[in-house]
Amino acid sequence: WSSDVCSSDLAATGLDVDTQVTTLASVSSTTGDITIDQTGNLELPAINATGNLTVVASGSVTQKTSTALTVAGNTSITAGTSIQLNASANDFTGAVALKNTGANNVSIVDSNAIVLGASSLGSGSFSVQANGISQSGAIVQESKAGPTSLNAGNGILTLFLGGNDFTGAVSLSNSGSGVIQIADANQLLLDNRSEEHTSELQSRGLISYAVFCL
Repeated sequence: WSSDVCSSDLAATGLDVDTQVTTLASVSSTTGDITIDQTGNLELPAINATGNLTVVASGSVTQKTSTALTVAGNTSITAGTSIQLNASANDFTGAVALKNTGANNVSIVDSNAIVLGASSLGSGSFSVQANGISQSGAIVQESKAGPTSLNAGNGILTLFLGGNDFTGAVSLSNSGSGVIQIADANQLLLDNRSEEHTSELQSRGLISYAVFCL
Protein backbone atom coordinates (compact mmCIF):
# COMPACT_ATOMS: atom_id res chain seq x y z
CA TRP A 1 0.00 0.00 0.00
CA SER A 2 1.37 3.41 -0.96
CA SER A 3 -1.31 5.83 0.22
CA ASP A 4 -1.61 7.30 3.70
CA VAL A 5 -5.04 5.74 4.23
CA CYS A 6 -6.37 2.51 2.78
CA SER A 7 -9.50 0.38 2.99
CA SER A 8 -9.57 -3.40 2.75
CA ASP A 9 -12.53 -5.78 2.68
CA LEU A 10 -12.18 -9.46 1.82
CA ALA A 11 -15.28 -11.51 2.50
CA ALA A 12 -14.45 -15.08 1.59
CA THR A 13 -10.91 -16.07 2.49
CA GLY A 14 -9.74 -13.86 5.31
CA LEU A 15 -7.35 -10.95 5.04
CA ASP A 16 -3.56 -10.57 5.26
CA VAL A 17 -2.32 -6.99 4.93
CA ASP A 18 1.33 -5.95 4.91
CA THR A 19 0.94 -2.18 5.09
CA GLN A 20 3.26 0.81 5.12
CA VAL A 21 0.60 3.37 6.03
CA THR A 22 -0.06 4.67 9.54
CA THR A 23 -3.87 4.71 9.32
CA LEU A 24 -6.20 2.14 7.80
CA ALA A 25 -9.64 3.39 6.76
CA SER A 26 -11.49 0.11 7.34
CA VAL A 27 -10.84 -3.60 7.65
CA SER A 28 -13.41 -6.38 7.73
CA SER A 29 -13.78 -10.04 6.88
CA THR A 30 -16.91 -12.15 7.06
CA THR A 31 -14.94 -15.40 6.90
CA GLY A 32 -11.41 -16.22 7.98
CA ASP A 33 -8.72 -14.50 10.01
CA ILE A 34 -7.32 -10.97 9.73
CA THR A 35 -3.56 -10.35 9.91
CA ILE A 36 -2.03 -6.88 9.72
CA ASP A 37 1.74 -6.22 9.66
CA GLN A 38 3.13 -2.70 9.89
CA THR A 39 6.56 -1.07 9.86
CA GLY A 40 6.24 1.88 12.25
CA ASN A 41 3.16 3.12 14.11
CA LEU A 42 -0.31 1.78 13.25
CA GLU A 43 -3.71 3.35 13.94
CA LEU A 44 -6.45 0.74 13.59
CA PRO A 45 -9.87 1.54 12.15
CA ALA A 46 -13.11 -0.23 13.04
CA ILE A 47 -12.45 -3.95 12.59
CA ASN A 48 -14.99 -6.75 12.49
CA ALA A 49 -13.22 -10.12 12.53
CA THR A 50 -15.22 -13.32 12.49
CA GLY A 51 -12.02 -15.31 13.02
CA ASN A 52 -8.74 -14.38 14.71
CA LEU A 53 -7.10 -10.95 14.62
CA THR A 54 -3.32 -10.64 14.55
CA VAL A 55 -1.60 -7.24 14.53
CA VAL A 56 2.18 -6.73 14.47
CA ALA A 57 3.77 -3.27 14.35
CA SER A 58 7.33 -2.15 14.97
CA GLY A 59 5.96 1.07 16.50
CA SER A 60 2.80 1.75 18.49
CA VAL A 61 -0.65 0.21 18.00
CA THR A 62 -3.62 2.52 18.62
CA GLN A 63 -7.14 2.86 17.29
CA LYS A 64 -9.09 5.66 15.66
CA THR A 65 -11.52 7.69 17.77
CA SER A 66 -15.11 6.39 17.91
CA THR A 67 -14.26 3.02 16.42
CA ALA A 68 -14.44 -0.50 17.80
CA LEU A 69 -12.54 -3.76 17.44
CA THR A 70 -14.97 -6.68 17.33
CA VAL A 71 -13.23 -10.05 17.27
CA ALA A 72 -14.99 -13.42 17.47
CA GLY A 73 -11.76 -15.43 17.67
CA ASN A 74 -8.47 -14.85 19.46
CA THR A 75 -6.58 -11.56 19.30
CA SER A 76 -2.80 -11.10 19.26
CA ILE A 77 -1.32 -7.58 19.42
CA THR A 78 2.46 -7.13 19.19
CA ALA A 79 3.97 -3.64 19.26
CA GLY A 80 7.49 -2.28 19.32
CA THR A 81 6.37 0.53 21.62
CA SER A 82 2.94 1.19 23.21
CA ILE A 83 -0.46 -0.47 22.83
CA GLN A 84 -3.50 1.76 23.39
CA LEU A 85 -6.85 0.12 22.56
CA ASN A 86 -9.21 2.16 24.70
CA ALA A 87 -12.47 2.40 22.74
CA SER A 88 -15.40 1.64 25.03
CA ALA A 89 -17.18 -0.41 22.33
CA ASN A 90 -14.36 -2.94 21.83
CA ASP A 91 -15.52 -6.54 22.15
CA PHE A 92 -12.94 -9.33 22.26
CA THR A 93 -14.59 -12.75 22.49
CA GLY A 94 -11.51 -14.99 22.41
CA ALA A 95 -8.27 -14.67 24.35
CA VAL A 96 -6.27 -11.46 23.92
CA ALA A 97 -2.46 -11.77 23.92
CA LEU A 98 -0.46 -8.56 24.29
CA LYS A 99 3.26 -8.09 23.70
CA ASN A 100 5.62 -5.12 23.81
CA THR A 101 8.98 -4.14 25.29
CA GLY A 102 10.65 -1.26 27.10
CA ALA A 103 9.13 1.61 29.06
CA ASN A 104 5.98 1.68 26.93
CA ASN A 105 2.43 1.59 28.26
CA VAL A 106 -0.24 -0.99 27.43
CA SER A 107 -3.96 -0.38 27.90
CA ILE A 108 -7.05 -2.17 26.63
CA VAL A 109 -10.81 -1.82 27.11
CA ASP A 110 -13.55 -4.39 26.50
CA SER A 111 -17.27 -3.62 26.69
CA ASN A 112 -17.86 -7.15 28.01
CA ALA A 113 -15.64 -9.69 29.75
CA ILE A 114 -12.05 -10.09 28.56
CA VAL A 115 -9.82 -13.17 28.64
CA LEU A 116 -6.12 -12.30 28.65
CA GLY A 117 -3.89 -14.74 26.80
CA ALA A 118 -0.18 -15.26 27.40
CA SER A 119 1.27 -11.74 27.45
CA SER A 120 4.84 -10.45 27.62
CA LEU A 121 4.86 -6.79 28.60
CA GLY A 122 7.50 -4.10 28.88
CA SER A 123 8.20 -1.93 31.91
CA GLY A 124 5.51 0.69 31.26
CA SER A 125 2.10 0.81 32.91
CA PHE A 126 -0.56 -1.83 32.21
CA SER A 127 -4.29 -1.07 32.29
CA VAL A 128 -7.28 -3.33 31.66
CA GLN A 129 -10.91 -2.22 31.90
CA ALA A 130 -13.75 -4.68 31.23
CA ASN A 131 -16.82 -6.26 32.78
CA GLY A 132 -14.92 -9.29 33.98
CA ILE A 133 -11.21 -10.11 33.65
CA SER A 134 -9.77 -13.63 33.47
CA GLN A 135 -6.84 -15.31 31.76
CA SER A 136 -5.80 -18.32 29.69
CA GLY A 137 -2.06 -17.59 29.77
CA ALA A 138 0.46 -15.99 32.11
CA ILE A 139 1.10 -12.24 32.19
CA VAL A 140 4.77 -11.32 32.61
CA GLN A 141 6.17 -7.79 32.93
CA GLU A 142 9.75 -6.64 32.54
CA SER A 143 11.62 -5.72 35.72
CA LYS A 144 10.49 -2.64 37.68
CA ALA A 145 7.40 -2.03 35.62
CA GLY A 146 5.00 0.83 36.10
CA PRO A 147 1.65 0.44 37.85
CA THR A 148 -0.93 -2.15 36.79
CA SER A 149 -4.61 -1.18 36.99
CA LEU A 150 -7.21 -3.95 36.64
CA ASN A 151 -10.85 -2.82 36.69
CA ALA A 152 -13.30 -5.67 36.19
CA GLY A 153 -16.45 -3.52 36.31
CA ASN A 154 -19.38 -5.62 37.50
CA GLY A 155 -17.64 -8.91 36.77
CA ILE A 156 -15.11 -11.21 38.39
CA LEU A 157 -11.38 -10.52 38.43
CA THR A 158 -9.49 -13.80 38.26
CA LEU A 159 -5.81 -13.76 37.31
CA PHE A 160 -4.74 -16.83 39.24
CA LEU A 161 -2.13 -18.53 37.08
CA GLY A 162 1.11 -19.24 38.91
CA GLY A 163 3.26 -17.99 36.02
CA ASN A 164 2.13 -14.38 36.39
CA ASP A 165 4.83 -11.88 37.24
CA PHE A 166 3.68 -8.33 38.02
CA THR A 167 6.77 -6.25 38.83
CA GLY A 168 5.03 -2.94 39.65
CA ALA A 169 2.24 -2.00 42.04
CA VAL A 170 -1.09 -3.66 41.19
CA SER A 171 -4.50 -2.04 41.68
CA LEU A 172 -7.53 -4.37 41.72
CA SER A 173 -11.16 -3.28 41.55
CA ASN A 174 -14.65 -4.40 40.64
CA SER A 175 -18.20 -3.64 41.73
CA GLY A 176 -20.92 -5.85 43.12
CA SER A 177 -20.05 -9.17 44.71
CA GLY A 178 -17.61 -10.49 42.10
CA VAL A 179 -14.61 -12.46 43.33
CA ILE A 180 -11.08 -11.04 43.09
CA GLN A 181 -8.19 -13.50 42.68
CA ILE A 182 -4.60 -12.83 41.67
CA ALA A 183 -1.42 -14.90 41.74
CA ASP A 184 2.22 -14.00 41.19
CA ALA A 185 5.28 -16.20 40.75
CA ASN A 186 7.36 -13.72 42.76
CA GLN A 187 6.66 -10.76 45.04
CA LEU A 188 3.32 -8.98 44.70
CA LEU A 189 2.84 -5.30 45.58
CA LEU A 190 -0.80 -4.30 45.94
CA ASP A 191 -1.66 -0.64 45.46
CA ASN A 192 -5.25 -1.15 46.62
CA ARG A 193 -8.02 -3.73 46.69
CA SER A 194 -11.62 -3.71 47.83
CA GLU A 195 -12.18 -5.42 51.15
CA GLU A 196 -15.92 -5.74 50.35
CA HIS A 197 -15.29 -8.59 47.91
CA THR A 198 -14.10 -12.14 48.31
CA SER A 199 -10.38 -11.87 47.60
CA GLU A 200 -7.71 -14.51 47.21
CA LEU A 201 -4.05 -13.61 46.89
CA GLN A 202 -1.20 -15.96 46.11
CA SER A 203 2.49 -15.21 45.73
CA ARG A 204 5.69 -17.22 46.00
CA GLY A 205 7.32 -14.12 47.45
CA LEU A 206 6.23 -11.29 49.72
CA ILE A 207 2.74 -9.79 49.42
CA SER A 208 2.88 -6.15 50.43
CA TYR A 209 0.71 -3.05 50.20
CA ALA A 210 1.63 0.41 48.98
CA VAL A 211 0.86 2.95 51.72
CA PHE A 212 0.50 6.65 50.99
CA CYS A 213 0.50 9.30 53.70
CA LEU A 214 -0.78 12.85 53.22
